[in-house]
Amino acid sequence: MNTESSPATPAPALQPALPLDMGFTQMDPNTPPSSPEYVPNICQQLEMVEYCRVLAETRRIECNQLREIIRELEMKIQSIMKRQTQHHMMFERQRISKRNM
Repeated sequence: MNTESSPATPAPALQPALPLDMGFTQMDPNTPPSSPEYVPNICQQLEMVEYCRVLAETRRIECNQLREIIRELEMKIQSIMKRQTQHHMMFERQRISKRNM
């Protein structure tokens, strides 16, 4: 597989994680479910859970992209090393044949 002709994979743009508090207010643990502030707090908590899910999925995708980039770079390095080894062997053979002449 020739990786040298493959187009360069753009590096993913890593987005910084938002702070976990995100401006959510802390609710008194003694707040009864009938309290008017209970419902908004639950909504905020659900938003936070959804945010964390999206962030986790985004990070998973970014990690997979980085793994693919690393894999491509490793294959290119191996190809270059193999070519250098072949060139070295060819030069060594030429040097030996010149010495034997």
